[in-house]
Amino acid sequence: MFPRIALPHAYRALRYRNFRLYFFGLFTSAIGSWMENTAQSWLVFRLTHSSFLLGLVMFAGQFPVFALSLVGGVVADRYSRRTLILITQTLQMIQAFVLASLTLTNRITVSEVIFLAAFLGLVNAFDIPARHALTVEMVEPEAFPSTIVMNATAFTAARVIGPPLAAAILAFSNEGVCFLINAFSFLAVLWALLLIPVKQKRKESQGASPFTSLWEGVTYAYRSLPMRAFLGLLGLVNLMGVSYSVLMPVFAEKVLHRGAGGFGILLGGVGFGAFLGAFFIGARKNMSGLGKIIAVSCILFSSCVILFSLSRSYPLSFFLLVVVGFGLMAQTTSTNTLIQSLAPSQLRGRLMSLYAMMVVGVGTFGSLLAGVLAEHFGAPMATAIGGFACLLGAIWFALLIPRMRPIVRKGLKASPLLTYIEGTH
Repeated sequence: MFPRIALPHAYRALRYRNFRLYFFGLFTSAIGSWMENTAQSWLVFRLTHSSFLLGLVMFAGQFPVFALSLVGGVVADRYSRRTLILITQTLQMIQAFVLASLTLTNRITVSEVIFLAAFLGLVNAFDIPARHALTVEMVEPEAFPSTIVMNATAFTAARVIGPPLAAAILAFSNEGVCFLINAFSFLAVLWALLLIPVKQKRKESQGASPFTSLWEGVTYAYRSLPMRAFLGLLGLVNLMGVSYSVLMPVFAEKVLHRGAGGFGILLGGVGFGAFLGAFFIGARKNMSGLGKIIAVSCILFSSCVILFSLSRSYPLSFFLLVVVGFGLMAQTTSTNTLIQSLAPSQLRGRLMSLYAMMVVGVGTFGSLLAGVLAEHFGAPMATAIGGFACLLGAIWFALLIPRMRPIVRKGLKASPLLTYIEGTH
């Protein structure tokens, strides 16, 4: 039985039945989502051979998260997060079925891909904050930090499996098969959620206006130097550093000359590195030094993005992308852990909506910028510019660590997760 297994400290959330059900449902669905992401990028590139349109599709899928995630955070703090996720996951499943049917019948156009990507982004604006906040309701406080690591593990492990699987399918079949598999994968997470009798926590009073609730979360984040720094660096990385992923089909086809199969393997390399990054953070017994890890991980990520832009060797490019995935995931997971641990419970949904805005929403403009830069200067130069900007941001963050350290320590001392924060030794 799980409760008797001596799990590593950061993976203790698996001892809870509700979280186990949710985790395995989420993992299955995430594999399908990565398959759809991979197939969608390849479909757009196959239809248009345009770097700009690759960026535009990414923009369409991410802009709604930027524009509406704060509203999604307010909703997540005011209503049942489980019910909200059941609705959003069902809508995502419908989107995948529509995309699959249009592609399998050869009626798909780039305009329809853009519309469906925008619809998915709209749904994600409400799904992401609720998903991040829901896990708190499935475990006791002592296991709360491990839910962050396990969520990251689910998505990164799926990132290792999904893109190569999609590439294998693309080698002999239509992109629509990947979209169809994704549509059916949502049944796993919906089934898991229906089996979870989540105890309802007291939500924020619905007497306050939505605008007042939204502003309260923004004000809290702005007045905290650590929150500003965590979210600022995360936003910069997703604005300037995403170019390597947006332009991956261009690198696979035109720079490294490996086609669809090579494209999927490169994405799998990023996913494998991200899995190692999540495992690295999960193996830690406490939060000591997470600020330094954020800075070092971002420097590692940025340096390898620059080197990837210069590489013309497929094996070297694959290795560099593994390190890129490791650095990005270590930074993102560390940031997520610190934000959720410092966040007051009544504001967690709104603060996680800001996190979603930085991770997904700001990437909206990064995707479009990557496409524009690649059209004018080529994919390698666009990627190098993004990596250099992220490197400057990492240095800025590192210089702020001495000022942030006492503020973070004071905030963590007031956290109910004191044992995990201070460690056991």
